[in-house]
Amino acid sequence: MSSILSLSSVITICVMVTLFSCACGVTDIPRPPRQPEMGIEVVVIRNILDGKEQLSVHCKSKDDDLGVQLLTYNSTFTFKFTRNFWGTTLFFCGFQWKDQFHRFDIYTPDGPRCTPEPCLWYIIPSGPCKLEAKTYSYRCYEWGPSSLGSHTNVVELILKMIIPCLIMVTLLSSYACDGLQTPSSSPHNQVEVVEIRNNLEEKVQLKVHCKSKDDDLGIRILNFNESFSFTFLRNIFQTTLFFCGFRWENEFHWFDVFTPDTPTCVYPTPCLWFVIDSGPCKIEYDSGALYSCYPWNKDSLRSKMIESKLVPQSPISTAPTPY
Repeated sequence: MSSILSLSSVITICVMVTLFSCACGVTDIPRPPRQPEMGIEVVVIRNILDGKEQLSVHCKSKDDDLGVQLLTYNSTFTFKFTRNFWGTTLFFCGFQWKDQFHRFDIYTPDGPRCTPEPCLWYIIPSGPCKLEAKTYSYRCYEWGPSSLGSHTNVVELILKMIIPCLIMVTLLSSYACDGLQTPSSSPHNQVEVVEIRNNLEEKVQLKVHCKSKDDDLGIRILNFNESFSFTFLRNIFQTTLFFCGFRWENEFHWFDVFTPDTPTCVYPTPCLWFVIDSGPCKIEYDSGALYSCYPWNKDSLRSKMIESKLVPQSPISTAPTPY
């Protein structure tokens, strides 16, 4: 009897240990990595080298070679892709101008996503700078290691072999097509984008009222660091002008945020305005300075026209209407 009890006890203990081991081992079962969020990633590279030299760019990943791209000063190269199932997509680029050659990982698995906001990279001699979408500030990086092994040498060799041919093709194409314009190159066929952000030092609420000769965009109320954007097409006469009134606390000012002489505000170079106490500041894409700040306009007539919409009107009479 005792042997039977002992045997049953042993069996019970073995079953309990087995169940406990299985329960504890569930968390140790290897699982495939979580599928990354799907979406089209967009990377934009712009040449803003100080000497305004032509920039050769060659980007590739493990599976895709995007070829050599020649960028004149202030021109861009854009490519799109979808991250792979495992979330390990990586794109690196080689950059060459004059006697300089550098490389950089332009998109990494652990880097920020490039959707829905694209990743905007600006190439300067010391390294690439990225526009941070949330703060509209720049973050600059140093170039990657100069020795990448065989694939860097291959990229550099391809650049040196193909660049002369591409330059010749570009020159011949520009000569053959000199004077020709397509309808899409006309400025009034392109969508202009203007964005205004509240960066007041006191972090107070800002009222904005923008209008043109034909359009009144209404009053917008922006808390600190909030933004308001609008889009439009230039008219066929190239005379489009938008001006805005700005009110906070006891201050009121106005400014022409878009004039006929304004450079294009077409993506990927929209007109980004940051409103501070002394006046609006605009991001510059084609100069060494990141921002250009301007004083407020002083046209009192137009100022009063806008201010009348931003200031609540007092009722003329409080007497009840007779029936």
